[in-house]
Amino acid sequence: MTDIVELGGNISLEGFSDLERAKLIVVKKIVGNYAKAIEGNYEKLRVSLAKEGDDYKVIVAVKGKESEQNAESLDKNLFMALDSAFKKIA
Repeated sequence: MTDIVELGGNISLEGFSDLERAKLIVVKKIVGNYAKAIEGNYEKLRVSLAKEGDDYKVIVAVKGKESEQNAESLDKNLFMALDSAFKKIA
């Protein structure tokens, strides 16, 4: 079972529990900044993390009142993968 970290009531991070504390803090800041940029345009924001070999796979799902958007990115650098996935949504 994947651990879920809740940020506020409508933002969840899945698969991030194994990250070291310093990386998790940066992830929360990146997610928070993008969440502010799309604020009001979503009811639920879910960010999922998986490892594929040496790469990080990040999936961002934004559920709005009438639609849902999904984007994913694969990169050796976690922060680049996260940024790239959010840029496809924002």
